[in-house]
Amino acid sequence: AILAQALNDIFARMPPPLEVSEACTRCLWGVVPYWVVAMTASCFSSLLTVGGFIIQKKAVQSMSAKLRWPRIGDIILSPQWILGFLVAILLPFPCTMAAYALAPMSLISPLIGFTILVNYVMAPRFLGERLQPIPDTIAGSFIIAGTVLT
Repeated sequence: AILAQALNDIFARMPPPLEVSEACTRCLWGVVPYWVVAMTASCFSSLLTVGGFIIQKKAVQSMSAKLRWPRIGDIILSPQWILGFLVAILLPFPCTMAAYALAPMSLISPLIGFTILVNYVMAPRFLGERLQPIPDTIAGSFIIAGTVLT
């Protein structure tokens, strides 16, 4: 009974829903709120970053690339490595800038943890790396919790 009364009080204080004819003033095309666009852009930026790093790692692991292309230290300047650099560094930049332009930093910054989560999922799948159950799972759980709770 107390919970039902509390919920009734909360719903009574909520503003009425928008009329269908009212356009959202802080929305893309009057439909999608900018904060949703910003969060989507930030998550897409994370996917690009991890995808680019995977392309670069595959280039470094390629034995034929080690023999064929010039090197600077451990960096193999193959077309595949350069493509990975472009995908990981240059392509996410506009998405990140759009995300920060459309939503508050306090909303977008916690999504940096999404990059780690994507890496946690994609590295074993595309690179054949093994997850270390103790540190990886525990750390991943804390990162997910921090991202969700922030």
